[in-house]
Amino acid sequence: MIFTIQKNFQTLLFNLIQFSLFILKIIKFGIRVHQAQILLQQSAKTSQICNLIDIGGNQIGNQGALGLGSALKNCTNLSNLSLNLSCNLVGAIGVSGLASALSNCTNISNLSIDLRWNLIYDEGASGLGCALPNYTNLSNLSLGIVCNKMTKQGASILYSGLAKCINLSNLSLEIGQKLFIFFYVLIFLQLFTLIYFGI
Repeated sequence: MIFTIQKNFQTLLFNLIQFSLFILKIIKFGIRVHQAQILLQQSAKTSQICNLIDIGGNQIGNQGALGLGSALKNCTNLSNLSLNLSCNLVGAIGVSGLASALSNCTNISNLSIDLRWNLIYDEGASGLGCALPNYTNLSNLSLGIVCNKMTKQGASILYSGLAKCINLSNLSLEIGQKLFIFFYVLIFLQLFTLIYFGI
């Protein structure tokens, strides 16, 4: 079941329990903190959480992202998840809390997170990088974090976290041209160390 909500979305949310699988798409609707929390609390009551949660272009901020994580961490059977949180004023605290909460979902194998055009900076990238190794079953990851005021410092910690995802087989990363080149340098250095020094 697919919902594109244009108005009076709270009334609809309370009826979501009847569905075992649904896709929720709420773009540029001006969702606020308490609304995001209600949304996830209701979706968490279904036997399968949303495969796709698209709330791009809203203003949920850090508190909304933390509320999202608070609801998702209880979905322990979650294996596939796509989150669009682009353009949502989410900062380092929000993305770090969300990433940490998702580590409770130990069955996640396919994960897509769009965090483009937020305010996560190096601190948020570090929080994300520290949480990713805890996703022990993660095999496919798509991560969009371009336009987030991230520097090489944050990118380096994020890279270190990705390198520890031992079951990761497919990675799609959108981080911007400069940091993309930096990532390639890190990969080259790691391969060089592995080949020539066996470490």
